This record gives sequence, C-alpha cells and structure tokens, in this order.
Amino acid sequence: MIPESHPLQQLFVELVGRHYAEEIGIRDPQLISYVAHLLTEFCDADQLFKIHNAANRPLDDVGEMLLESDPVYGPAPSFDRERQVRKHIGDFTLFFAGMFPESVN
Repeated sequence: MIPESHPLQQLFVELVGRHYAEEIGIRDPQLISYVAHLLTEFCDADQLFKIHNAANRPLDDVGEMLLESDPVYGPAPSFDRERQVRKHIGDFTLFFAGMFPESVN
C-alpha cells in the first residue's frame, strides 16, 4: 500500500480533482480520493494483477476473475475472498475503461 502522503498520491488527487471539477462538474472529495488512490495503487503492476488463480498465475481477464471469486462453485474459500476479488474486478474495469477506453468491448 502506498501511503496517502506519497507524492504520487498527492499528484493524482490534484489532477483528478481538477479534471473532475473543470470537465464534468464533480467536486466530491471521497470520489476524487478513491480514484486517485486507485491510480496510485495500480502504478504497481503487482497491484493491478494481484488476483491469482490456483496455479498462482496472475489473472488479467475479468471472466477468469469472476470464476475465481465464486465461493460456492469456484475456488474462493470464503465470502470475504469473494468481496475482495469482486472489488478488484470493479477497480480493474474502472481503471482500464478510463485509461484504455478502446479495451472495452
């Protein structure tokens, strides 16, 4: 985890806050903080691809991540793990949709 005081975190808070306010009229500090934190964390590829399958291979496919999150029919050992994986799926898709809109198909 990158601390809130890290210069990269502060840079993203400033840039996201300015863009959201000027371009789309959103001035929600919690939303800005969340997106800035997401961008900061995903600068580390290990964080971007932190969900692994049973063979310890990092997953980069949302469908495979969904299978990995299933606590009833899949390998997720608990509902806590399901929540963790599904939160990552949401963050992962938000990141890719924003950074690489052409990747959404």
